Amino acid sequence: MPPVDLANMEEAFEEAVKHRESPGAALLSTNKSGTFSYGKCFGRRGIDKHEQPLEMNTVMRIASATKLLTSVACMQCVERGSLNLDDAVSTVVPELGSFQVITGFGEDEQPILRPPERPITLRHLLSHSSGLSYDAMHPLIIQYRKWQGIDLQPDFETIAERFTYPLIYDPGDGWSYGPSLEWAGKVLERATGLTLNEHLQRNICSPLGIRDMTFKLLSRPDMMERRATSCDRDEQGNLTAGDNDFWRKDFADDFGGMGCFTTPEEYFKVMTSLLRNDGKLLRPETVDLLFERQLGEAAEQGMAQIYAHPLFGQAMGHLVPKEVKKSHALGGSLMMADADGDSWRRKGTMVWAGLPNFIWSIDREAGVCCLYASQVRPPGDPLSLRLAELFERAMYAESRASG
Repeated sequence: MPPVDLANMEEAFEEAVKHRESPGAALLSTNKSGTFSYGKCFGRRGIDKHEQPLEMNTVMRIASATKLLTSVACMQCVERGSLNLDDAVSTVVPELGSFQVITGFGEDEQPILRPPERPITLRHLLSHSSGLSYDAMHPLIIQYRKWQGIDLQPDFETIAERFTYPLIYDPGDGWSYGPSLEWAGKVLERATGLTLNEHLQRNICSPLGIRDMTFKLLSRPDMMERRATSCDRDEQGNLTAGDNDFWRKDFADDFGGMGCFTTPEEYFKVMTSLLRNDGKLLRPETVDLLFERQLGEAAEQGMAQIYAHPLFGQAMGHLVPKEVKKSHALGGSLMMADADGDSWRRKGTMVWAGLPNFIWSIDREAGVCCLYASQVRPPGDPLSLRLAELFERAMYAESRASG
C-alpha cells in the first residue's frame, strides 16, 4: 500500500460515517518520545442518527482487549513475589490441577481423557499455551459440550462454571485461543485476596489517574450514561444496533479475558505507559519481559494453523498479511517480522483486539502505539480492518515526520 497521509485517512473515516458504513471510531496514537500525539473521534455512539457524538470518554465494552490489563496485573504480582511465572498454578487454584487432556471419544461416545504431562503455569496462561480453548473453537470441545448437555459459550456467572472442560494438548506444547486469561485472573485473586476489579483499581487505575475502567459497569451509572451502542453488520453489509448480556448485568466473577469496560482515552493511558516504559505500572525489565517471545516452534506452528482461518486470522487485530510470522508474548500476539519495511508495524510489535474491533498495537521498535476503538461486530469486520490499517499507516507517517 502506498503511504497514507493524514488528510486522506480522515476523509476515509468521514465518508464511512456519512454513508452509514460505520457508526464511528475513536483514534489515538502517540510515540515514545512524546513529539507526536494524535486523537480524534468520528461519528456517533451508535448507528442511529439521534445517538450522541462519539467522544474519547465514551464507554465501550473492550472484550478481549481486557487480556492486556490482566496480563499487566499478573506481572505486577510476579514483581511483588505473590506469583511466579513457572510455578504450577494449581497450588493457588486447585481446580486447574484437575484438568485432563482430551484425545477423542470412544465407541461408547464417552470422552477419552488422560492426565497432562506437566502442570499449567502462569506463563502458559499468559501466552495462551495452557491447553485451554474456547469451547466453540475446537471440535473435541464442541463434542464434549454436547456430551455434557451444555450449550456452547454459556453465560454462566462464574469462571469455574463457564470454563471447566478438558485441555486439548499438554501445557506448553501448543497454542490456542481460550479462557487462559480468565483463569489467570482467578489465580491473581486467590494469590492476593483481592478481586481482579479491586486489583485493577488499586494497581493500574490509580497510578495512571484512570477513573473510567471497571468490570462492574452497572455499579457505575455515570459510565452507563456515556456508553456506546454495539452494532452488528449483516451479510449484506448493513449495520443494526445490538447489545448482549455484558451490558445488562454484572457477572459474579471478573472475567479477565473479556469483561472490562472503559473509554478509549483511559485504555490508551495503559498503552502509553507500556510504550514509554515509564515505571508507573511495571519495572522496565518487567515490561521487556511482557514483550518477549514465549512460544517454541511447535506452538508457533499451531498458532499459524489457527491464524490461517480467514476470520480468526484478522479478528485479533493483526491487519498484516498472513505470511508475516507471529508468535505470542506475555501481553499479546507478537509480530516476528516487519509488516511493510519500516513504514508500518515493525518486528516485535505486540497487538491484540477486542471482539467489537477494538484494536491496539504497541511497536517499541518504531516507538509508536495506536488504538482504533469501535463497537462494530463481527470481529474482523473487513471495513473496520481497512479503516484501522489506514489509520495506523497515517500515524506511522506522522510520527516519522515529527522527528
